[in-house]
Amino acid sequence: MACVRKRREKWVVDYRDSWGRRRWVTCRTKREADTLCAERQREARQATRPAVDPDVVWGKLASMAEGARIASKRFWGNAAVHN
Repeated sequence: MACVRKRREKWVVDYRDSWGRRRWVTCRTKREADTLCAERQREARQATRPAVDPDVVWGKLASMAEGARIASKRFWGNAAVHN
């Protein structure tokens, strides 16, 4: 939920971004703040796409799993290797 408030002779838009972090934006006029508030609310309602390509994520997870497999083998020897 976003809101517009007057604070120290300026207008402040208080909202949460798509990651849930609280954000404040200072504007000079109430009209500018209302426009920004409406824009942020519209963005919050839209479906978001993944910020990273899924192929990149799966490649990273595969390399991390391989690294964990190598580390386990070095630490535990062949007893810890499961295929």
